[in-house]
Amino acid sequence: MKIIELGSGKCSYFGGPMDSGVGAQEGLGLIEPSDLTEWWFRRLFAMPGSYDNGKGLARNLNPSAFYCAMRFGYGSFAGVAGEILPGYSRTQIQRMIFAVTANGNTKFVQAADWGPNTDTGRLIDLSPGVCKALCISTDDVVSVEALVS
Repeated sequence: MKIIELGSGKCSYFGGPMDSGVGAQEGLGLIEPSDLTEWWFRRLFAMPGSYDNGKGLARNLNPSAFYCAMRFGYGSFAGVAGEILPGYSRTQIQRMIFAVTANGNTKFVQAADWGPNTDTGRLIDLSPGVCKALCISTDDVVSVEALVS
């Protein structure tokens, strides 16, 4: 196992039915409906299969699951300002685990999406469940490491 320090920076939260910052039909950069046949992805959703009820995958994420979004530098996102993990493929990033630390506690998360927007000045977006578990709020600072096999 290789550990890659991704740095420290501000965070925010995203995903789930209460997230008004994503459109009702909005998808995810790292998970497609076809991926939901695998438990690795399906476990991040409150009601697997509910994405076809008129809601996008972003709104169907389980807010209690531990997931994140970062500006991963894969495919068409390569070269974007502040990109994370350039040179790793989308498939490799989908299978990575990320350690997020704040207030002396660490939680492990899975990548679900690309973000946050560069205009926010934030390093990472986290699920509401991760924010609650780490006792953090929007714009608090976290440290992030990638665990690469």
